[in-house]
Amino acid sequence: MKLGEGVGMGPPWSTGAGTPWEAGGMEGMSDDRKLAMFMDFENIVRGVKEAQYKQFEIKLVLERLVEKGKIMVKRAYADWNRYAEYKRPFHEHAIELIDVPQSRYSGKNSADIRMVVDALDLCYTRDHINTFALLTGDSDFSPLVSKLSEYDKQIIGLGVKNSSAELLVNVCDEFIFYDDVIAEDLRVTVIATGLGQPQVTRQSKPQLVVRKTGTDNMPVGGVDYRVLDEMPAVIRKNRATTVEALQANGVDKYDIPAFLRKQAD
Repeated sequence: MKLGEGVGMGPPWSTGAGTPWEAGGMEGMSDDRKLAMFMDFENIVRGVKEAQYKQFEIKLVLERLVEKGKIMVKRAYADWNRYAEYKRPFHEHAIELIDVPQSRYSGKNSADIRMVVDALDLCYTRDHINTFALLTGDSDFSPLVSKLSEYDKQIIGLGVKNSSAELLVNVCDEFIFYDDVIAEDLRVTVIATGLGQPQVTRQSKPQLVVRKTGTDNMPVGGVDYRVLDEMPAVIRKNRATTVEALQANGVDKYDIPAFLRKQAD
């Protein structure tokens, strides 16, 4: 008899009926993707550090996975005493923290082994889970991917690009690079805030230009009246104001066109 066959059977760590977030009354949605997320957190956070990202953004990862289907199980494996700052945000997102204390390590693969065993247990005992999301870049998980594929499970991998083994990337049905998740979030932020858009320079209002030299075949003290048509209507209509402005700039009264002087009077 295979592991998980029969009612109430399974390994010691299996709950049989499943926890509330693993089971679920979703019989009417059998065609939808139902995901189980397993995270090799130490591998992920190491890749994030090597890539010099500020920190691991679990919220962005979950938002991407939700696009693939409903997440029924969320588990992360690590020695959580070493990553206490991540406990609160992970709890806020209902992620089950599987603690593998460093003191219990028999080798670097102890946490990996626990994650593999739990994933296979879920595969054998939860038929409604049809997609496994493995958050790791470690090639040691390639045999697990192959085994899950034998049971007709879809495999989504997710890892930091520079620390994800090519072997693991190739055996997964789909592999998402964390780098692309961050880049997409940055692009959306730029669009939403308008950052990076070309700046529109407002042109200043045309100014009345008083010529102080005898250039352009104009007498000294002459006025360039071409700008009058570009002046705001309120100024063009109020000719008296225009005449006062010219005289205030030292323009002789008789250098001002007659039509302005007449309308000002």
